[in-house]
Amino acid sequence: MTVLYHYCSISALISIIESRSIWLSSLNLSTDSSEGKLVADIIARISTSVGLDQASLKHVQNSVGYLEHIDQLFEVLGFCLSEEGDLLSQWRGYASDATGFSIGFSKEYLESLAETLEKQGQQQFGLYKVEYQPMTQEALVSPTFQKIKQIIDGGGLKIPRVPGLLDERSDKEIEKERENFEEAYKNMLTTVLELLSKLYTLKTQSFREEQEWRLISRLLRKGINGRIDPCSYRATNNRIVPFTKFNLIKLKEEPISEVIIGPKNLVPNYVVEKLLQQYNFNNVTVTRSRATYR
Repeated sequence: MTVLYHYCSISALISIIESRSIWLSSLNLSTDSSEGKLVADIIARISTSVGLDQASLKHVQNSVGYLEHIDQLFEVLGFCLSEEGDLLSQWRGYASDATGFSIGFSKEYLESLAETLEKQGQQQFGLYKVEYQPMTQEALVSPTFQKIKQIIDGGGLKIPRVPGLLDERSDKEIEKERENFEEAYKNMLTTVLELLSKLYTLKTQSFREEQEWRLISRLLRKGINGRIDPCSYRATNNRIVPFTKFNLIKLKEEPISEVIIGPKNLVPNYVVEKLLQQYNFNNVTVTRSRATYR
């Protein structure tokens, strides 16, 4: 079994255990200011490396720039996990300055839960590994870039000429040019949307120590006929954060296998064990952090 760890406060642990649920919160309001913005930079690097001409580069930038406004259509929600369960930087940053907990979730359980929700036609999430290495990031984005470049190289995005007095084109030819442009533009936007799944799974190398995985879900802010996917809201010190809840339903796998008590957390092990047992979280190992931070 692979274990992925979620660092949290004491109150968050109690909420997860008592409600048997996890909350996916807005990633647009995370502490990383580059959240969701790296894809455009990566596309620009690839464009430069292949010597894209200025006109084509502008087309690419305009198309990829559409992604910067995707948050007007979607609320992207996430639940952050780490491959490391006892990392000092994580304790400091995400577990109330090491007074909280690190909860070890079963990767297999989370994957099974995602599959079950999809089969039931319910709101879904996916489990994604975050990538930090620039070369790997370019390799992940490159296939979509090649599709974009192919559309541009084929002249599909060449803006049709405005009909003039001396225009030798027939009305049918002018209409055909307009239709071709609209079709190419639609194909371009569809292709660019392939990058949507990458927006929140690519981070700068400065965060690589986190070894992060993410549960990611998307809610429509404004859909067809004005339809909006509902979500809940919670308060933090200086903002209101959208979130949605996923219940840890009974599956073949157990959802939680381990709980690590933070280095500045004074709660005795047996209290955490009784809490887990009371809410039917079975076979969970409770240990204390080995960090000497105080």
